[in-house]
Amino acid sequence: MSLTNALLPAGLMLLVAGCVEKDPDIPAKGRRPLTQAEKARVQQNILRSPPAKLRYPVNADLEGKLVYLGLDAPPGPVLPGKPFTVVHYWQVKQAVGGWKLFVHTNGPKLSDFRNFDHHPVFGLYPVSKWKPGEIIKDRHAIVLPKNTRYKTVDIYVGIWRGGRRLKVRSGKQDGTDRVLAARLPVGRAARRPGQRAERPLPRYVVRRALGKITIDGKPEEADWKTAPSTGPFVSSLKGKPQLPRTEARLLWDDKNLYVFFTADDADVWAQVKKPDDPKMWTEQVFEVYLDADGSGGEYIELQVNPLGVVFDAYLPRPGQVQTDWQSGVRAKVLVRGTLNKRGDQDQGWQAELAIPLAAVRGKSKAVLILPPTVGQVWRANFFATDRSAKGALKAWAWSPPLRSTFHAPDRFGELVFADSQGGIRAVAPKTAPPKPRKLTKGAPRPRGGMK
Repeated sequence: MSLTNALLPAGLMLLVAGCVEKDPDIPAKGRRPLTQAEKARVQQNILRSPPAKLRYPVNADLEGKLVYLGLDAPPGPVLPGKPFTVVHYWQVKQAVGGWKLFVHTNGPKLSDFRNFDHHPVFGLYPVSKWKPGEIIKDRHAIVLPKNTRYKTVDIYVGIWRGGRRLKVRSGKQDGTDRVLAARLPVGRAARRPGQRAERPLPRYVVRRALGKITIDGKPEEADWKTAPSTGPFVSSLKGKPQLPRTEARLLWDDKNLYVFFTADDADVWAQVKKPDDPKMWTEQVFEVYLDADGSGGEYIELQVNPLGVVFDAYLPRPGQVQTDWQSGVRAKVLVRGTLNKRGDQDQGWQAELAIPLAAVRGKSKAVLILPPTVGQVWRANFFATDRSAKGALKAWAWSPPLRSTFHAPDRFGELVFADSQGGIRAVAPKTAPPKPRKLTKGAPRPRGGMK
């Protein structure tokens, strides 16, 4: 799934947007005039001078038009699942009509991207209305998911319009013109009596293939017979068993990671015929996410649909999808039934993929051990999506994100590379190296000399 806001609970509409940030401003057309009380509230949040002291001073210059002065936040750690309020302070140097505000959070190393865009000044005073000389005080409520496990959260802010952001000329940023507003400590909420523990991450031991794997959509090689199943995928949002059954198996060798998907399905269909079409995930697909260095960023996403069309993308961080990169993946699909005949009864479909090991770094320059060694661990996830004839989208997951996105590297499971028997410990050499020969008086020294 190639979008940040990928899948919402049943009954809510799907968000399909080409940019990372959402438009937080109320459309100009049809905006009602502010009431006197609302105007007074806006004026209370336009200051004459900067605050004397901020918990997190920043003073980041954005193209000489705006200065992000900094942020106030509550003392002590923020708690997952509990809303907390931060207060942003902006100094306006020039009018920025048409520009908009974004607020993001990330875990350590740019992991777990989340979008917390909001309407500035209680939704009453959009960026496009800010005037030179003003200092804007903007309160903002944020809540981290209950399953947040990292110890610090980074808050990023910036100004955007279309596909562009105001450039950050000074102040800490992430290299993509997102100002680092603050790094807040994250605490752990006390578990209530009877509260369920966090769902553990799944682990899959990938056996090494001894023979050649032919990509024909049929797992007929002897190596596939020994590859264990992931077990049935579950609901992506709730982690509960979900029919029809979908599962995967994996193998590896010195050149490729092999993935075989199979799904029971009474209605196999697909309409997208163009590679890298961003709408592909809204139909019927299998998906692979691979984070080889486990950084929580710089991972790749692959999709294949029943037509055999491939989507591949590199993501320097969650939500930033780059489709101008090609993985070289080979895929073959077989349909057990009649493709795109929606009135009949099919049995299902399956796909076999060969993912070049060299592709797992995407565009990253990260140093990876390739091919992997026995015992090495990658982070990964696998999904399947399908939309019924009535339009309801379902998603299955190997490791359920338990939230409305597939881009959740903190919920990726573990792939452990093993030998052909499933062993995950490096095998010691059968013959121990010879012990150094003791030298007796007058004996010749070995070539190369001894010190």
